[in-house]
Amino acid sequence: MKNIMITGASNGIGKATFDAIDKDLFDNIILIDKKNSNYCDQKTTSILCDIAKEDDVKRVFNFLDDKGIVVTHAVNCAGVTGPSKTFYESTLEEFDKVINVNLRVTFMMLKGQAR
Repeated sequence: MKNIMITGASNGIGKATFDAIDKDLFDNIILIDKKNSNYCDQKTTSILCDIAKEDDVKRVFNFLDDKGIVVTHAVNCAGVTGPSKTFYESTLEEFDKVINVNLRVTFMMLKGQAR
């Protein structure tokens, strides 16, 4: 079975990826975002998940395990941009958020997807 997971699926690159893929190639399409993607059919499942929260990520993979779905393909494109101000005005907290979402979260998702 071929199953694809797309993170950041409700808008931007994630939504564009979902729109562009040949859906007939996959048995299951799993859309992950903290906003509802409002798309669901027999083979597509939208899961609300704040992937910055480890417990939410674990819940997603437990759900997939319960359904017997193994992720064979993944597009991890959830991310955030930095603050709209100059570099020297940015705070360490703002930097940490960007690093957390764009790197740490991708690591957590890949770890779950690679099982």
